[in-house]
Amino acid sequence: MHEESESKNLQKLFWTHLEETKTHKTRIEQVSGRLNIEPTGQTCKSMLRLGEGVNCFIKKEAINEIKDIGLIDEAKKIENYRIACYEALINYSKSLDLENQAEELELSLKEGQKRYRNLSDLLEEINIKND
Repeated sequence: MHEESESKNLQKLFWTHLEETKTHKTRIEQVSGRLNIEPTGQTCKSMLRLGEGVNCFIKKEAINEIKDIGLIDEAKKIENYRIACYEALINYSKSLDLENQAEELELSLKEGQKRYRNLSDLLEEINIKND
């Protein structure tokens, strides 16, 4: 997505997101390993569907600012889904008295929430610029 954006700020945000996602994956693998659970590596069909929205938008010819707005909106949908997944994992961890694991997952949750706010702020900047 960072390659499709015209905004340097959006490109940087997408690049940071990619790096954070690698950290999140490692965190989940570590938590799983401590619980003797093997992550399945299954592809999430819901996430794939959300990704289709991005791909559909990327393929369309659009004014640069409009394309960036679309990319941000699609990224916010994906981030909302990820936030909900982390909240569910944290709830399960807490209900099983796995406080240490919940705390680790909360780091990923907080990073996702921050990224969502950053996307919203950037969207507002683009909209103000276009007024």
